[in-house]
Amino acid sequence: VLLLAAIVAGYNLHYRIKAPLSPSPETPSSRPATTNNAPGSANPTTAKTPDHTLVGTRDRAYEALFLLWDMTYDPGDSRTMCEQARSQGVRCMEGKDTLDTLRTINKPAVLRLVDTKGGEYYATLISLDGDIGTYSMAGEKRTGTTKEIVERWSGDYLLLWRAPQGWKEDLRPNKSEGPVVAWLDKQLGRIQKRKSAGGQKKSYDDDMVKQIREFQRKAGLTADGIVGPMTIIKIADVTGDGGPTLRNGKGSGT
Repeated sequence: VLLLAAIVAGYNLHYRIKAPLSPSPETPSSRPATTNNAPGSANPTTAKTPDHTLVGTRDRAYEALFLLWDMTYDPGDSRTMCEQARSQGVRCMEGKDTLDTLRTINKPAVLRLVDTKGGEYYATLISLDGDIGTYSMAGEKRTGTTKEIVERWSGDYLLLWRAPQGWKEDLRPNKSEGPVVAWLDKQLGRIQKRKSAGGQKKSYDDDMVKQIREFQRKAGLTADGIVGPMTIIKIADVTGDGGPTLRNGKGSGT
């Protein structure tokens, strides 16, 4: 089943596949959102009814993303999604880009989609295998080609990543020091399979910058020696400490 048909099906209240590019007759704004209730507070019957409002699909997409990280998202919590994520040890990254960029980042992501009438809704991209993608839409897992979802995708995404303890800002050549530098030295030691464990360095010196630039080049990143979220994500994925990935394995930065 084509991915586009799957998205339209997930967007329809009864999950019946319409003709390609045909949006659900029920637009996101035509039904009241019911996702502000705390878990367990809704009527057991209505709680099982799929909510296809903009807020409803967004909350289900957030729930699916958190589940991949073995975490819980509470739509009834007064905190934002990113605040809830940070309280559980991970951080948000938001952007507007291409599918190729998401392949490089290699992290499951919530995508903002737009139907033919301009209505917005959300899905969580769970995995990519060539031109085949698996995603979660309104609580249902579906698989299909990526071409159709790109046609629906606005380019906006939100993903989660795990920062090393003590990380507050990008590491810059000859301007950064502290525990994050020691973490970086240890990860480079693991990637390079050094005999010594590493982790002793406290200053981000020229030698480490050279190693990071080489890693960035191989990982398909800008080789500027600046260690920001993108570089940290790729390093953690290669060492197996970065959480869920879009593709099988530990990433492509080796």
